[in-house]
Amino acid sequence: ASADRFDATRAVAERITMQIRGGGQRITVTSWLPDLLDLGYSTGRRISALCALRAADVQLDVRPYGALVWRAESDKGERESVTAIDATARAALDRIAVDREMGTRSRWPTSPWLFPSPVNPSRPVSKDLASDWLERAEALAGLPKLDGSLWHAYRRGWATARKHLPIADVAAVGGWKTLEVLAEVYQRPDDATSLRVVLEPRELRD
Repeated sequence: ASADRFDATRAVAERITMQIRGGGQRITVTSWLPDLLDLGYSTGRRISALCALRAADVQLDVRPYGALVWRAESDKGERESVTAIDATARAALDRIAVDREMGTRSRWPTSPWLFPSPVNPSRPVSKDLASDWLERAEALAGLPKLDGSLWHAYRRGWATARKHLPIADVAAVGGWKTLEVLAEVYQRPDDATSLRVVLEPRELRD
């Protein structure tokens, strides 16, 4: 997923709604999609790991913008790690915190999850529901469907945008168990990098 695709999807994400249930009431509100998109595009993590984040996994006192704990039980490689976050992810976490205190979530029973299920706040939102939200947003934005990929397309975009950085660090931050999977499956050729491959040796000789 290109930056343009992300921007187009993010622009309509707040129009995707969910119906929360609690205390005998049903309330239609904006889904968790805007924050899931921001965190996914900023961290490169799998949607299953994003959905499994708990409020206790957020560390906002770590400089420069904070950090997130990725628990072993939600990691495909079964490893726990802590990674720093950028300004976009911090803004999403700040919005979530305000909503937990004053917004929609303040009306719910206390939930340990950062993104509770709209029908059962004792459970996290499912990746299937998050994928349905994303598919609806992309359709609303008028984007063609990518073959065989929804959230993974954004994960591949995150990895490809960081090909110029040491692959070991990219793998550690994005949660890849092996460098081979990152290099062979997720990082894709792109025009800008391909042009650098062509031009840089010549520029060095000159």
